[in-house]
Amino acid sequence: MNSIIELTDYYSSNNYAPLKLVISKGKGVKVWDTDGKQYIDCISGFSVANQGHCHPTIVKAMTEQASKLSIISRVLYSDNLGKWEEKICHLAKKDKVLPLTLVLKLLKQPLKLLENGALKLKALLTDKLKSSL
Repeated sequence: MNSIIELTDYYSSNNYAPLKLVISKGKGVKVWDTDGKQYIDCISGFSVANQGHCHPTIVKAMTEQASKLSIISRVLYSDNLGKWEEKICHLAKKDKVLPLTLVLKLLKQPLKLLENGALKLKALLTDKLKSSL
């Protein structure tokens, strides 16, 4: 375990100090470290949904999607993104959705939109920050 932590610490540029715990697998709310010790995962992803680990429905959906298409550029349309965006808009009671993968993109995108005169920074950041909480 120490060699994994040392290797990761050497090559990683962290914005916080990770816990000195190496997780090797997960199932539902449980995770296991490299020594086989079991924990309840109360952390999951800081900025993503906490759906648990290896949920059969999610694994099935991921496997089905990966067998057809993995990642494509947003300069192309995919056959299911619009359906997903529609569902998110209805759930969030919003007219539009802007899928982002990184906080950096969250901060960069409003600046691009401002340059084009499309949105006011304050309104966009307020909506984005509220929706991420």
